[in-house]
Amino acid sequence: MEELQRALAREFDPQTAALLGVTSFQAGQSANVIPDRAVLLGTGRCFDTAVRERFPALLERVARGIGESTGTEIRVRYEPGPPPLINDAACTETARRAAASIFGDRLRSGGVRMSGEDFAKYENPKCFLALGGGSADAEKRYPNHSPQFQIEESALASGVRFFVNYAVCYGEEL
Repeated sequence: MEELQRALAREFDPQTAALLGVTSFQAGQSANVIPDRAVLLGTGRCFDTAVRERFPALLERVARGIGESTGTEIRVRYEPGPPPLINDAACTETARRAAASIFGDRLRSGGVRMSGEDFAKYENPKCFLALGGGSADAEKRYPNHSPQFQIEESALASGVRFFVNYAVCYGEEL
């Protein structure tokens, strides 16, 4: 929704990573009947909990403005979901070392990603690794959450080798 994007642009410094997105819109069951209600679902993502704490008030303001301008009643229920996932530097370096000996020149840094991930709730130091498991054929390559995604099962063996090697590297560091 454009209103959310405009509000984010006004509320936050352009260098601040903040995302509010509508990911589902459910309304009505018929093409010739105006539905009496609609349910919108979405996601909020950021790397700073102080930014995240401002999302509910921003959503309320945007909803109130849209409701007033359209003569509709809009109710907002905000559920924060998992906190931002911030990789621990030491865990990341161990993972990089362990991965380099398994993946060699196929190892890539994915950069910063604003994924919603329950893994962030773990209290222990952590780092997030994405194991590529898509098709080598570009025509058959789809994102992980696509209904067309088919895992290349041979990637699973590489993932197991990585995790075993991570445990060995971590043990060496102790």
